[in-house]
Amino acid sequence: MVADIDAARAQADVVIPFMHWGEEHSETSHARQRALARLMIRAGADAVVGTHPHIRQDTEIIDGKPVIYSLGNFVFDGFKDADNNTGSILWMTVTAEGVKDWQLQEVHIDAAGRPHPGRVAAAP
Repeated sequence: MVADIDAARAQADVVIPFMHWGEEHSETSHARQRALARLMIRAGADAVVGTHPHIRQDTEIIDGKPVIYSLGNFVFDGFKDADNNTGSILWMTVTAEGVKDWQLQEVHIDAAGRPHPGRVAAAP
């Protein structure tokens, strides 16, 4: 992972690993996700964004850089639970110097699997 971030950094001004990780249906990130996020940030990632648990998870700032552990579902059908039918749109301002600001916008998925944007939450 560190070698991949180094290689990406040699080619790009901004590096944001997009992770498929975490335990499905878990509302909070797990120790392994948090450890990997710290490793990636300290290796030079400008942010870390994750998916996979099918629900939104917590966020964290590590060394001034955002980590969004899971955006949740966006376009998905087959779940009946509200938490599985809620996702996030990530709005991020990125310049050559890195991530300047970010926020999450809640999305609710209807029975046909289509997203409908809701409120925008301020970043922590």
